Amino acid sequence: MFNKKKEDHEEICGFLGPETEVHGELRFTGAVRLDGRFQGNVTSQGTLIIGETGNVQADVRAQTIVVSGRIEGKAQAEQKIEILKTGKIYGDVATPRLVIQEGGILEGNCTMLSEEAPSLAKSIEEKTVLEKKPAREAV
Repeated sequence: MFNKKKEDHEEICGFLGPETEVHGELRFTGAVRLDGRFQGNVTSQGTLIIGETGNVQADVRAQTIVVSGRIEGKAQAEQKIEILKTGKIYGDVATPRLVIQEGGILEGNCTMLSEEAPSLAKSIEEKTVLEKKPAREAV
């Protein structure tokens, strides 16, 4: 009788609680919510949700990134990055769609990509490699 609106986010399949601290590499599919502290790298074909108490010091690559807490590092999303009113990203972002609610903070560079871009992660990595290459000396 009534059409249910499809939710923007997938069902959460993993959770890191507020009193938890993890260092390393996180890889997952589906949706994961981080309310604790994480340091390292995050790679996903799904959705990463950073809760209000979440503090992530990592380079993050995912389909969708939703931030209510804090990210320090590069954030790359194939579909969308959403910074909610309590969310903060300190680092460069790259995504085809960026939503920042009033009160949300983004301190860094933003690269808006088309959704047809072959590989978001590749474009950011190439930029980083070029920035790190030493200048050639004249012969």
